[in-house]
Amino acid sequence: MEITVKKFGGTSLASIQRIRKIAQNLAEAKKAGENIVTVVSAMGNTTDNLSRLAYKVSDHPGKREMDMLVTAGERISMSLLSIALQDFGIESISFTGSQSGIITDCNHGNARILDVKAFRIKEELAKGKLVIVAGFQGVSAEKEVTTLGRGGSDTSAVALAAYLKAVKCEIYTDVAGIFSSDPNMIESVKLIKHIDYNSCIALAMAGAKVIHPRAVEFAKIYGIDVEVKSSFTFTPGTMIGKEIDMEERRVTAITATDRVCSLELKNDKSAEILFERIGFTLFSYKIDNDMLTLFFDEVNREELDGILAELECQPVKMREELTCISLIGSGAVGNMPLVAKVLAFFQERKIGIENLMNSLNGISIFIKTDDLDTIMNDLHKRFIEGMI
Repeated sequence: MEITVKKFGGTSLASIQRIRKIAQNLAEAKKAGENIVTVVSAMGNTTDNLSRLAYKVSDHPGKREMDMLVTAGERISMSLLSIALQDFGIESISFTGSQSGIITDCNHGNARILDVKAFRIKEELAKGKLVIVAGFQGVSAEKEVTTLGRGGSDTSAVALAAYLKAVKCEIYTDVAGIFSSDPNMIESVKLIKHIDYNSCIALAMAGAKVIHPRAVEFAKIYGIDVEVKSSFTFTPGTMIGKEIDMEERRVTAITATDRVCSLELKNDKSAEILFERIGFTLFSYKIDNDMLTLFFDEVNREELDGILAELECQPVKMREELTCISLIGSGAVGNMPLVAKVLAFFQERKIGIENLMNSLNGISIFIKTDDLDTIMNDLHKRFIEGMI
């Protein structure tokens, strides 16, 4: 019995009309013979709205209670989608993360999946039902509700695909797939039809919101083919899989994230504890003698401030409104000629670089600029289109 796992994000489920549209598409696929497990996120901005409520109640809400609160969002989505499917004549059943058998550690707010025991899902699939699972959540060995952190629904979907030995995991979002850059910023972007696991991880780590890096890491480990596609058109999108040409050295995509902050701290014992406590992904960090500098998304500022307050740790210096620009491509590791070209590009424009990080499949540059659109278009032309 071949199974397909389909995951729908918050923008895809943002309204009742969108939920009914997805239900109709799933119903048609089910009637055509597909065996489907659907993983859902919370509707629209539900998770953020619930988090804001918690911070109105308390400056430092407990992580356990935060998990209890925000997991309500996915339960709403899964129930409404199941009701809609039944309205289209499809037998369906919805499960929370714990009911689905997604076992995690006890790290509230950023739990890791330890095991999947999705017996109930298999039982319901055998009865011919379409199963809907609340993404982003699981249960610890202590039977506590946990969440997997930002983008956790992607990880839930890939983990279930691995356990069920699914033929494919489809990640539905509000764009047609993964592009060579931001379509809202650059007109000449290209849809990437295939991207290898490592390049996709680097792209996601650099701030691209299409899929979470932990989900791609999971897919790489278990050899799961993942397709990112639009929930508005349902047309073929971007396949994420194995490397096609290990020797090819090229830039596949360029991404930018503004509103990046840098925080400079003394590299003492409290800094070590800080790394253990952070529940979000850093863009980068650097250690310079006895100083530690963290580069992170401004959206995580509130959480980081709370951790620093608990540790009674005072920042030495904070910089805001930085921009992280990343050039992603296979074979970037050790590619010093590419690094030299990137440095020359910014030197030509007399733009100072705060930090440069060369990773397995990407180069990330941290700068301060008021003209990001021009820089991104010029980078795209030079390193992807080869025009300048």
